[in-house]
Amino acid sequence: MQNLKVAITGHTRGIGEGFANYFKDYDVHGFSKSNGWDLTRQEACDALIHNIKDFNIFVNSAPIGDKQLYLFNKIFDLWNGQDKTIINMGSIGAKMTDEDLNEFRDFLNEKLDVGNNIHFTTVNNFLYYINNKRNLERAAFTSNLRTNLSDEGYPYILNLNAGAVDTEFLHTGPTSIMKHYLTVEEFIKVFDTIWKLKDTARITSMTFLGNNEVSK
Repeated sequence: MQNLKVAITGHTRGIGEGFANYFKDYDVHGFSKSNGWDLTRQEACDALIHNIKDFNIFVNSAPIGDKQLYLFNKIFDLWNGQDKTIINMGSIGAKMTDEDLNEFRDFLNEKLDVGNNIHFTTVNNFLYYINNKRNLERAAFTSNLRTNLSDEGYPYILNLNAGAVDTEFLHTGPTSIMKHYLTVEEFIKVFDTIWKLKDTARITSMTFLGNNEVSK
C-alpha cells in the first residue's frame, strides 16, 4: 500500500478521530490542541501549512472558525496542480439562505436558550458558524471549477456537508438543534463510499442527513 502522508486537524475527537482511524494504514499526522496545535491562532495555521508541503491528503476537520477557510485557501495555493487531496468538513448549514435563517430564528432562539447546546450558546454564535461554513463551501466550489477547467485538475477537493453528527463538538449527545443525527461511524461509511469512487467520478460536494432520531 502506498505510504501516503495524511494531515488531520482535530484528530483526537469526533469526526477528526474518525478520519484518523479510517486512514490508519497511512502515515497520519494529527494537528490538535491536544498536541500543541491551537489552530484558532494564525501563527499555528502558518506553521501547519509549512509542515505539510510534502503531504498527500489534508483533512480540514477541526471547528476553528474562519481559520478553516484560511487553511483551505493557503493549502490549495500550495498544492495547486499537484496530485493531492483536500477534504473539508463542512456543514449542512452551508446550504442555508438568509431567508432560511430568518424563518428559523424563533426556533433557534428556543433551542439555544434551553442551554443544552454547549457550542452554540446564542443565535449569533450559530450564525457565525454557518457563515464560515458557507464561505468554505463557496471557496471549495470555485477552486474545484478552476482546477477542472485547467489541464491539471488537482488538487481534488471534497466538501462534506453533514447534518448533526453525535460528537462532543456540540455536547455529549446529539445536537439539540437537529431532529436526526449520524454517529461518527455512519458518517465515515458515507465518506468511504465517496472515497472509493474518486478514481471514477470525483464528487466535489456532498450534503447529507442522518436517519437516527434524537432521543436524548
